[in-house]
Amino acid sequence: MFLSVYLPVCRFAASTWLRFPRLFALLLTARIVSSFLDVTVPIASGRLVDAVAVTGPRELGSAFAALALFLGIVLAFWSLRNILWLCLNRLTANSMVLLIRDAFARCSVSPPIGMPMRSPGRRCARSRAAFGPSIRSPTYSPSAFCRPFSSSSA
Repeated sequence: MFLSVYLPVCRFAASTWLRFPRLFALLLTARIVSSFLDVTVPIASGRLVDAVAVTGPRELGSAFAALALFLGIVLAFWSLRNILWLCLNRLTANSMVLLIRDAFARCSVSPPIGMPMRSPGRRCARSRAAFGPSIRSPTYSPSAFCRPFSSSSA
C-alpha cells in the first residue's frame, strides 16, 4: 500500500529535480555534509568540556583550541544549512517554472501552418472541469480580478 501510493510521487519528483543536476548535486552534498557536522557538534562540545575541566587557569591553550574547533564546526554547520535552504528554494522555484511551462505547452499547442487557430481543446477543458465548482466561483474567475473598482464609495 505504501509503495503504491508514494512511489509514483517520488518518481515524478526525482524526474523533475534531476533536470537540474548541478543544483541537485549541490543540495545533496550540502545536506550530507551538514548532517555530518550536526553529528560532530556533541563530540566537539565534549572535547571543549574536557579541555576546560583538565586545564588550569594558566594553561588555556587546549581549551581555546577546543573552543575554536567547536565554533568552526557550528559556523560551518550554520553556513551549510543556509546554502541548503537556498538550493532547496532555487530548485523548487525552477521546478515550478518547468512544470508550468510544460503544462502550458501541452494545453496551447500551435496549429500547423495553414490551419486556423482553435481553442485549447478538450484536454484543457477536462482539466479545468476536474477542479470542481470552487474554480468556477466568482472569487477564482480571472474576470473578477480584472474588473475595475466602482467609483462610488459605500
